[in-house]
Amino acid sequence: MFEKRKIQSSPEGLDADGIKICTVSIGSTAVDQTAFKQRLENVRNIRNLDWAIIPPFALFHEGENFLYLVFAWWGNDDGLFTSVSVLIESGGAETAKSIRFAFTT
Repeated sequence: MFEKRKIQSSPEGLDADGIKICTVSIGSTAVDQTAFKQRLENVRNIRNLDWAIIPPFALFHEGENFLYLVFAWWGNDDGLFTSVSVLIESGGAETAKSIRFAFTT
């Protein structure tokens, strides 16, 4: 059954690298961001992108059984690229997706 989650965002709006970070916790305490930030750095570093000109955002989700990192950024003028990582017992696993929307009148 769904339980209310604690949702927070950085009071300044962006982290030191310009990434909007929001956290979601199953508990009432703040999310420990240490593991998330290390994984976020790894995900960013494997891509050859100029992060200074790309608008990214991240969601650090502390679930009941796993930790989830959802990292997304805009690119190619109309694409939202999304990377989802799940921290499992043997380490992190990532699935990257690219989602495009087209609107017509």
